[in-house]
Amino acid sequence: MLALAAGIYVGFAVSHPDIAGSGLVIALAIGFFVIAALATTWEPGHALTTLAVAWAAHGLVDLAHIVDVLPADIAPIWYPTACAIYDVCISGLCYLPVLKR
Repeated sequence: MLALAAGIYVGFAVSHPDIAGSGLVIALAIGFFVIAALATTWEPGHALTTLAVAWAAHGLVDLAHIVDVLPADIAPIWYPTACAIYDVCISGLCYLPVLKR
């Protein structure tokens, strides 16, 4: 799911190559993809903790689009806010089993 959520921004960047910062958006998405791919090989507790942090970081990337640190025109106006809320919820769900141990 993390790879797919990050991949959406790749699609946005590819569809708007003339916007400055599109390359950085793609680089961040690749980083999230690498984390998601590596997490499948780790012990569950470590993987869930890492994924919880990665989801929270993806929420920060979404917020960076809102405050124009990253290009705001790359995605629909509603998307970064909705995605940030989703990211925080999924981050909590990833960390919940770690807390239950």
